[in-house]
Amino acid sequence: MIKTGNKQNNLISFIQAYLLSLDALNQIMGIFLGKSDGIMIMNLIPIAALIALHFFTSNKKRDLNLNKKALLFVYYIVRVIVVYKYAFRHTTYDYTRVMVYCFIPVFLSFYKVNVEKVLKFIMLFSALVLPISQEFFHKEGVGYVSIGMSTTYNILPFVIAAALHFWYYRKNAGVAVWFAYLINIYYLIQVVSYGNRGPMVSLVIFAMLLLLHGFDSDGNMKENTGKRIFLIILFGAIVVYVLSNIEDVIVKKIVHSDSFVKIMLETKPKEHFCPACGRLTKRIHDYRMQTVKDLPFQLKHCYLVLKKRRYACPCGKRFYENYSFLPKYFQRTSRMTAFIANALHDTCSITSVAKMCNVSTATVNRILDTISFPTPAIPYALSIDEFKGNAGGQKYQCILVDPVKHSVLDILPSRSQTQLVSYFRNIPKKERHRVKFFACDMWKPYTELAKTFFPNATIIIDKYHFIRQTTWAIENVRKRLQKTMPASLRKYYKRSRPLILTRYDKLKGENKKACDLMLLYNDDLRLAHFLKEWFYKICHNPKYSEQRKEFWEWISTAEQSQLREFENCAATYRHWSKEILNAFKYSHISNGPTEGFNNKIKVLKRTSYGIRNFEHFRTRILLNMH
Repeated sequence: MIKTGNKQNNLISFIQAYLLSLDALNQIMGIFLGKSDGIMIMNLIPIAALIALHFFTSNKKRDLNLNKKALLFVYYIVRVIVVYKYAFRHTTYDYTRVMVYCFIPVFLSFYKVNVEKVLKFIMLFSALVLPISQEFFHKEGVGYVSIGMSTTYNILPFVIAAALHFWYYRKNAGVAVWFAYLINIYYLIQVVSYGNRGPMVSLVIFAMLLLLHGFDSDGNMKENTGKRIFLIILFGAIVVYVLSNIEDVIVKKIVHSDSFVKIMLETKPKEHFCPACGRLTKRIHDYRMQTVKDLPFQLKHCYLVLKKRRYACPCGKRFYENYSFLPKYFQRTSRMTAFIANALHDTCSITSVAKMCNVSTATVNRILDTISFPTPAIPYALSIDEFKGNAGGQKYQCILVDPVKHSVLDILPSRSQTQLVSYFRNIPKKERHRVKFFACDMWKPYTELAKTFFPNATIIIDKYHFIRQTTWAIENVRKRLQKTMPASLRKYYKRSRPLILTRYDKLKGENKKACDLMLLYNDDLRLAHFLKEWFYKICHNPKYSEQRKEFWEWISTAEQSQLREFENCAATYRHWSKEILNAFKYSHISNGPTEGFNNKIKVLKRTSYGIRNFEHFRTRILLNMH
């Protein structure tokens, strides 16, 4: 075992806590970065850096003295990897997890563990969840609310660390630690209220093990032993109850066929409250068989055949027993409804979801109607654009996007000024005045809207929309010149137009020579190509002061070029000069994410063969984009 100083001990304790909290930290970093891939290796880098820092800054003798058991463990891990990789030819093995969960723990095992410090650091990490708790505890579903399994397991180290610290070290706790206690109580409430069964059982077993610590090292009972034993028995009963089927359903028979599976179910009889008089009764009047649809099983449709009891109350009322997994008057289970709602997140048609789940399209649409998205809060940067949706009797719909966080805020039924004014008028004035940037295309109603409702916002014209003005100008020059060309040459110029439109410095070899030959045909085409290349260079210049100067020089040159196409382009740029220069100055704000979402909407629309109902269209878009 390696002995370390106080500072070195703190560093090792920090690394140990970091490792124990790694899965939760991966999720936190994924939320902040807006992605989920490659997060594990990004967290592995600071761990390796901290280990290296300790190794090279330690004043102690660095003698690891690996024992035989540790070496044997490392040998077997390496052997498993080699066999898994080369004997079975598995190409997707995640080596980062091997490092995190195998090699690094072996390294850390040679250091003494300061339990209190490790627990404190874990509780420190738990505070990172609080600002993003809404995204971290992402609850979804229809008819129920739940937290994903990975999230509930990821939060367990924080809750358990807080419980252990409170159990053993609360006398030394300061204000920050007590605040961490409160935070983790909130996390515990989230897990218990919305988590799945596995993490709940884990917490109960942890509580039992904590209570078992009422015995000392000699096996003698500590004080309050009776209470401890009672609590252990109670928690054990909870575990047994949770692990056994809560619904208390008995499977009588399973029937398989080529296209479906039928499962015959029955529940144990129990007392029920009469819906008329509220009296408890166990008297069974008769039985009836009910078939309900459940989740697909083994690529087959699944049916649950329930033997339902009808109870008779002394007051004369007869009623059927209730099932928690089957809502009243429903012909499908609650988890089937949740499964359909989850399937609507994917880019697929209503018909395909209905076919997969063995329900009608009307049923899927009714479930879709139960999902709603409230009006979102407006961020400090707002991007707006229209797309061709053909929904709700309108040709164009409007999309609102957060260009910084790359998230869809809302979908509006049309791009008309009346609709936009009505929508933004309902947003509080204080919230609208916090908007600092407003990105849009060169459509006048958008800028007028921004000036009216977002007076503190800097209006930015998206680069794509003003750069294409130059592209259209050179294309119109080419088309004008083609009219005077022979037929064969006209076809060549039309077929080879990408050579003229592509940036000249990106052309190579024969393409560059071909472009030079095309430009030799006419002075107007050569001048148009020069102006196009110049404007592209202005747009890609990283220095705003140079961009501003060259932009006005370009406008003056284009106005004097005697090319009416570029004269019109220069007039457009002069009219929108303020907004275009804002785009140069604040280059991180653009409609780029919005155009990306528009492409995804096109895919959804094409896959669904169009969606005429606007509310359904809006809900599907927001489901796919969140």
